[in-house]
Amino acid sequence: NLRGASEDAGLLARYELALGRADAALALCREALAELDRQGRDWHQAQLHLFAARALGWLGRPEEAADELARSGPEAWKELEPEEGPALRAHAGDRAGALALAEGTPFAPLWAGLLAGRTPPDPAWEALGSLEPYRAARLVLDLEVAFPGAVPAWWRREAAAVFRRMGATLLAERLEVREDGAWRALAAYLGREPGDPEALAALLAGAGFPEAALAWHPDDAERRVLVPGPGGGKDLSLSVAGGSLVVSAGRTDAVLEALLALAARDLRGPRDEPEGGVQVERPPDGIVGESSALRTALERVARLAPGDLPVLILGESGTGKELAARRVHRASARAGAPFVAVNCAALSESLLLSDLFGHVRGAFTGADRDRKGVFETAHGGTVFLDEIGDLPLVAQGMLLRVLQEGEVRRQGESVTRRVDVRVVAATHRDLGRMVAGGTFRQDLYYRLKVGTVELPPLRDRGGDIGRLADHFLATRKGRSPRLSPEARARLLAYPWPGNVRELQNVLAAAAVLADGGVIHAEHLELPEMESPRAGSYHQQMETFRRQVIERALAACEGRQADAARHLGITPQALSYFIRRLRIDQRDGAKAGVLSRK
Repeated sequence: NLRGASEDAGLLARYELALGRADAALALCREALAELDRQGRDWHQAQLHLFAARALGWLGRPEEAADELARSGPEAWKELEPEEGPALRAHAGDRAGALALAEGTPFAPLWAGLLAGRTPPDPAWEALGSLEPYRAARLVLDLEVAFPGAVPAWWRREAAAVFRRMGATLLAERLEVREDGAWRALAAYLGREPGDPEALAALLAGAGFPEAALAWHPDDAERRVLVPGPGGGKDLSLSVAGGSLVVSAGRTDAVLEALLALAARDLRGPRDEPEGGVQVERPPDGIVGESSALRTALERVARLAPGDLPVLILGESGTGKELAARRVHRASARAGAPFVAVNCAALSESLLLSDLFGHVRGAFTGADRDRKGVFETAHGGTVFLDEIGDLPLVAQGMLLRVLQEGEVRRQGESVTRRVDVRVVAATHRDLGRMVAGGTFRQDLYYRLKVGTVELPPLRDRGGDIGRLADHFLATRKGRSPRLSPEARARLLAYPWPGNVRELQNVLAAAAVLADGGVIHAEHLELPEMESPRAGSYHQQMETFRRQVIERALAACEGRQADAARHLGITPQALSYFIRRLRIDQRDGAKAGVLSRK
């Protein structure tokens, strides 16, 4: 079946070209053409010559490409997508033919400028956005092959990212090989004084943002230009103490975000001399993180804080419940009054009653004078009752009176005293189950859970693990150590049963063991994780994948687009996994609503 074989050869060649394997595509075409020649046939011959020319163009052999194009014929060009035509002509050395084919297309300004040796204006590049991602990336590569170094760095980076997502690794590598200029610029910058404006300008230009403008916008003074430049239509801003650092460029990407963060770090003054420069703002309450699950919880904190209702904060030990309670206090009208925290699990029943409600002289052995309790001390402010699930039943009844009547009675005293406090409670226990078991008062439970916030465990916060690690290391006294890639991977893989508190303690010990230098995996004193014993490798991976996706959907209340961003995959990939794993999206939405309530 020579006709079918030659058609198959053309299809296979096109596939190899899509993956960037030009040598393999050329070999397929030439082998099929040789067989057709031996048999005296011309089935699909024109298309095979065309695909051979396409491969030779990418291989940098213009004379051979021109010869193959001459044998292809006009009908064969229907096998290509429109934007490929000018590229084939340009790769074969026919610049006039390339310009003629580009005429009347959205890409005419690009080809006209590049063929004339000029740099096309930025709007000309925006025409790439009209193509599907792979086709746009392929056109970027075609332009880079025809005019090396002419494509702006951000378009090269974006195209390389598309190729990698599509599995065309060889094409991505061809574009990425030109990114050494950014690394050279970074190396040059690191050899200069940190934050030097001229060095910053050179770094931005070397990374592909020659038009970038960088400015410091203080809250109480005029804007100060650090790197003058025409800027562009896209801005990135980073909040810093006393203002913001803003970079303006024609286009933004992850590289520009990283450069802005580097500039902010280097423009800070020394820690003991904050007035020496721009100082990056540290979270006032120590809550660090940007994950969707954490943002959902903190948004609920922000909504509940301004009122005066009791707030119940749920979450595993070490998730930062006291920090969230302090955030509630600071965002309320009581911020100027005392915030008093009590750990209900840390004291015996008698001491706890005295600590909370106070006592009068002679109330019990050792009570040699009158003493205010926590609620009186915090009058006008907030009382935080940590581990409220450990509160004795007798104290639960007295707390209920504080919440309902605003009254306390000191031990050994018959009169009541008025108090004005807001109660924020926290626990890692299941209070609903305790109510059913008779160890927690039902009326108190419903009085406390008027406003409920559930903090996510660290294992469900994804990239926040790395952010927290960097925060803890950066805020250490003395020399700040840094994490090796292996150590960072180890942190991300560990489930953190002790949550943020455990992470902080592990890093404190690791920093000492690393002597302020680089923290390697062996410095992290983490227990080995047990490997699951049930099921095959594929079954275990499917189970793990299902759990990760279900948690992401729950955190995003069933919104697939948000969950995909949270997981770092495309919405199409998430939809595929949902169908394949038969995940019920309604369960994710329901779980998100329940956690919000």
